[in-house]
Amino acid sequence: MRAYRHTISIHTTNGVERQNEELKCNFLASHRDKSLSGLISVLITEFFPDKYARYDNSFKVQASFRKNKFRNTT
Repeated sequence: MRAYRHTISIHTTNGVERQNEELKCNFLASHRDKSLSGLISVLITEFFPDKYARYDNSFKVQASFRKNKFRNTT
C-alpha cells in the first residue's frame, strides 16, 4: 500500500494588491507629480518609512505580549 501525499499550492497576491491599493489611495492621491521620479520620491520619503514604523511598532507589541505571556505563566 502506498500513501500519496496531496499538496495544494495556493498562490495569492492579496498582500501585494493591498499594498498597491494603499500606495495609490493613501500616498499618491495627494501628489500632483505622477512621473516615475515622483513615485520614487513618495516611496522613499513617505511610503517606506510609514511601513517600517508600522512593522517596528507591531514587532514591539508582539515582543511585549510574548514577554508578558511567559512572565504570567511562571
